[in-house]
Amino acid sequence: MKTRLTVFWTLTVFTVMLVSACDRSDVDLQNAVQEKLKSSGIVGVTVIVKEGVVTLGGEVNDDAARTKAEGFARSVDGVVSVVNQTTVRAPVLSESDRELKNKIEENWRKAGCDGATVDVKDGVATVGGVVPDAKYAQCLLILSQSGATQQVNNLRTAK
Repeated sequence: MKTRLTVFWTLTVFTVMLVSACDRSDVDLQNAVQEKLKSSGIVGVTVIVKEGVVTLGGEVNDDAARTKAEGFARSVDGVVSVVNQTTVRAPVLSESDRELKNKIEENWRKAGCDGATVDVKDGVATVGGVVPDAKYAQCLLILSQSGATQQVNNLRTAK
């Protein structure tokens, strides 16, 4: 009889703990997610919780921070699911990067390299897009003469 009573009380306490853990209010979940993000150094993320569903918004510095924010939100007990609507902040070009990008784009326009795109970061020009087959070599020549410290070529051709 004593063993049955001990088992009964143990199961009762366990059930109460389980129900109370699963029944966290949306405000409690929001505070827990915000605290986890803050303690992890992730800033700029807004947190909204409705019926246990966490929606993340705002801007982060890179994809890694976006992924980490979602992972931290999912790790909070009581969170049903996470909707990650954060966006990655556009990189700020230095003046020299901006000048190099403008120079390449202007020379491409003059040469008819329509469809080519360029991003410049720390003097490295990464090109992409699709250009006419007949213009491909000319577009790459302009890039090689641009003064970029390095070129990453992801440019494709089309007939």
